[in-house]
Amino acid sequence: ATNKVRGMGWSPAGLFLTFAGLFLFIYLQVELRYCCLALLPMALMPALTFVWVAALALALWRINCGNIKIGYIVAMMLLLGLVAKFCLVDFNFWHIIPLSGAYFYPYTGWIVLMRALDFLPAVAILLLAMRILSRREQSHAVVFGIIALLLLFFYLTFEVGSFMQYFLPGMKAGAISLLWGIYAFALIWRGIVRDRQVMRFTGLGLFALTIIKIFLVDMAQLTPVYKFSAFISLGLVVLVGALIYVRFRERFKVPVPATAKEKHHEDK
Repeated sequence: ATNKVRGMGWSPAGLFLTFAGLFLFIYLQVELRYCCLALLPMALMPALTFVWVAALALALWRINCGNIKIGYIVAMMLLLGLVAKFCLVDFNFWHIIPLSGAYFYPYTGWIVLMRALDFLPAVAILLLAMRILSRREQSHAVVFGIIALLLLFFYLTFEVGSFMQYFLPGMKAGAISLLWGIYAFALIWRGIVRDRQVMRFTGLGLFALTIIKIFLVDMAQLTPVYKFSAFISLGLVVLVGALIYVRFRERFKVPVPATAKEKHHEDK
């Protein structure tokens, strides 16, 4: 039985440590929940997120140490759990109002800090996981990268929406559109630098979605002054993105195989 376990990539010591870590993980989740609710309720979600981040960091460390099979399994399970946590627990805890693009909570420095400590460490560990896994398993790395970018996108959207709703309500829709344009530009730039076709197309798709939002939503909500400011700012972002795309267009050309070139000359 021991040899069978070793053949699957699970040493007895590693198996014991995995179960011990699982029990510690569950214990910390329960204990931190009771402590935070009793002492500092707003710190509950960040505290629980730090436990998930620490667990995923340990899984990545095991992958780096050579325990690839068990590391992948644990990392993917933690990724699914982290996604479920944010979708089912965190978004509800922060009272996200989807159609308004803002949080229900009042905009205070303490709450903003707690939200940042909840979302940003998760984004950071997912990006780190993408970087580490890309050296070994590209498909797994892409999944971690997509989840990280989606989580960061939603966090920034609702954070900017809440900020503008509190300080400058008339400009909220335009500010969110501008954020989307900058985010799309960042995706395109990163896709160009890293030669990632999917990232470039995602950025272009987000640009298209931003333009649709402007004409279907922003036009009806913004006053003329805010509308002018938002359009000029977003127009500059789109212009810079277009110039960069044209500047690096040679990188996007698919190289033609030598045999195809020879056949083309023979046909002529």
